[in-house]
Amino acid sequence: MSPRLSVIICTRNPRPDYLQRVFGALQRQTFPTTEWELILVDNNSREPLESTVVVSWHSNARVVRENNIGLTHARLRGFSEAASPVLIYVDDDNVLALDYLATAIRLADDMPFIGVWSASIQGEFETPPEPWMKSYLPYLALTEFETDRWANHPQGKTLPVGAGMVVRRRVLEAYHASLRTNPHRLGMDRTTDSLLAGGDTDIGLAACSIGLGCAYMTTLHVTHLISAKRLTPYYLSKLVEDVTASHRLLDLIHGIKLCGTRNILRLRLRLLIASPFGHLSSIGFRIALARGYLKGTVLFQRISRPSEKWEPR
Repeated sequence: MSPRLSVIICTRNPRPDYLQRVFGALQRQTFPTTEWELILVDNNSREPLESTVVVSWHSNARVVRENNIGLTHARLRGFSEAASPVLIYVDDDNVLALDYLATAIRLADDMPFIGVWSASIQGEFETPPEPWMKSYLPYLALTEFETDRWANHPQGKTLPVGAGMVVRRRVLEAYHASLRTNPHRLGMDRTTDSLLAGGDTDIGLAACSIGLGCAYMTTLHVTHLISAKRLTPYYLSKLVEDVTASHRLLDLIHGIKLCGTRNILRLRLRLLIASPFGHLSSIGFRIALARGYLKGTVLFQRISRPSEKWEPR
């Protein structure tokens, strides 16, 4: 009998202590293990995980290796391996609430008009964030909210967050088909050096394109483990820049009007004026936003040239 649910963990060189906490939460799920499968996608880790990670605690678990580096490639590999109509993508630093799988399958049964669900995500920090980091923290996929909401259009403010994302198979089928028409989008998610992060949003847009909605549900809870290295000024600034670039690029790919030359020149002037003061948190944040907006525009212009080969930077 096919599983009702597939849990897909995409990882590359994971922290062993974090991955064990991810596994620990999955081992204690209230949903019977006989009704779900576990797929660990090793995205070309330095040391193959098949020989180092133990998944034998689950009767229907396996480790597969995807040598094409990038979160999108890893997600697609997990999708191709999965046998169920509902998939849950779990990062290697996501600790799911113990009723997460049971709640996800209940929502899938009760809400046939929704294609993608996102969770309320709370951060657990290895080192406490400093006060100036407050503006940056939402970019770490922290999405706490108090009421459920859903929409079936891109402006509904419910496009998904990847941590613990629950997706119907037919949404991923539509997403996969759309990537074949525009393969540049394979490169617009996390890789070794890039922090681009538009893949989850792109999946949400695929749901809307086939008439299904995206939802934020208070009954789904994830604890996101935030390591100390992700709270450095350099990392946070690059994260804001690349996430902003990703969403600007997606807007343009999906038909939003390209930023005019005058606006681009204005942003470049602001960057030139503000750069000497970038050490200040609020100014640094605005600089990262502006740089990301420009970067997304330039990436779109680049991939719009038929002969251009694009690799994210």
